[in-house]
Amino acid sequence: MTTRQNILTLLPLCLLLAALPGCATSSKEKPTRITTGTVNIGPAANYPAGTVSTRFLELYGIAIANDSGPILAILPRGPQPDITITWQADKNQFVSSDGSAYDILGRILKGPAQQPLKGTAATRHPDATLSINLDKLYTP
Repeated sequence: MTTRQNILTLLPLCLLLAALPGCATSSKEKPTRITTGTVNIGPAANYPAGTVSTRFLELYGIAIANDSGPILAILPRGPQPDITITWQADKNQFVSSDGSAYDILGRILKGPAQQPLKGTAATRHPDATLSINLDKLYTP
């Protein structure tokens, strides 16, 4: 049997198996959040002054902020698990479900928050890429 004949013979079986529940992977599965180690976040040019990038929120749980100084990784996480904190670009601040507000660097603008958001500076490499040591954010 030739390779082409093998493919044509197995194709209907492959299609049937893919249609069975549980046999195909779901595109809605959440990736596992990475909270340890050092991760490369790409070139510094991706983070212009005065901006916050949320592209790493799902994977690393961090937002990347540039307030015309060192580029920082901010951990937008409340003191209790039931408090959510999101970046609101239209207000240029992080807003918490408990009513607190934080500036682009994670400093408290409005309470009841008692502590600023955790942050750590990105390390700049000779090739102009940046990395973040997640251990500095996730270690108590």
